[in-house]
Amino acid sequence: SGSSVRSSVGGDSTDEIMTDVKNPLGLNQAEILAGLALELSRQSKKIINKISKVPFKIKIGFHSGPAVGGIVGHKNYQYCLFGDTINTASRVTTTSEVGRVHLSVASWELLKDSIYFETSPRGKIHMKGKGEMQTFWLSGTKDAYIEYAAMLESKSEILDNDRLSDYHPAMYEINSRSKPLLNVINKLPSSTGQCPFSGMNASTFI
Repeated sequence: SGSSVRSSVGGDSTDEIMTDVKNPLGLNQAEILAGLALELSRQSKKIINKISKVPFKIKIGFHSGPAVGGIVGHKNYQYCLFGDTINTASRVTTTSEVGRVHLSVASWELLKDSIYFETSPRGKIHMKGKGEMQTFWLSGTKDAYIEYAAMLESKSEILDNDRLSDYHPAMYEINSRSKPLLNVINKLPSSTGQCPFSGMNASTFI
């Protein structure tokens, strides 16, 4: 995917940018994950353990690179990702710290020139099976990202259920009490030895 190049709205209208583009800020894959990671970290602090009264604690880390994905299994189908990228991402996550977002060099390379996110060096960290690796922290967002995030949030508030149902019709069908999930799945095309979901579009279960 391409890198971030947009720093201002320019000649495009706000409505066009907010409604007609899936990635209105032109974020690369690392920037998209960076925004998600920071939001997950922020929201996790709102989840309080009723017994200990302590907020939910999470470690976040990510790595960028090639991977292979597919459905595996003969009876219990699962979608899995494979490759060294996945193993490295796991190591980066486990060596992170609570409440912080840990980055590999590969992810940092995609974020270092970002106009939306701040990073800082952590130093070399020993990772199991990987040895010493240089890593970084995702420090936070820059003003440009905060500005556009606020615009996107205000724009999304005007969407009503009727419009959302146009994009996710299956979501409403599955969630309807009058149509149990089992009945919906039974209608899916399938054949012996084949995944029952293979004939469906990905948007069906989004």
